[in-house]
Amino acid sequence: MFGSALGYGIRPVVSGVVLGLTAALLGGRAIGALLYEVAPDDWTVLGAATLIVLGVALAACLLPATRAVRTPPAMLLKSE
Repeated sequence: MFGSALGYGIRPVVSGVVLGLTAALLGGRAIGALLYEVAPDDWTVLGAATLIVLGVALAACLLPATRAVRTPPAMLLKSE
């Protein structure tokens, strides 16, 4: 149940990270001259940015997912 609630928040982030990495790798050559001391396909920088984005998104999704799982269904139905 918790994984399902967490998955609703993480799924768009993962798809955005995949699209962002693809765009970064394809567009890296176009803006390569603007980068200072970093190669357009530097896996260390891309990996660090990916881990930071995924970590922040996971932290942002944990609290609402925990609240959603801990709330009794009868209370949710009564509030509507």
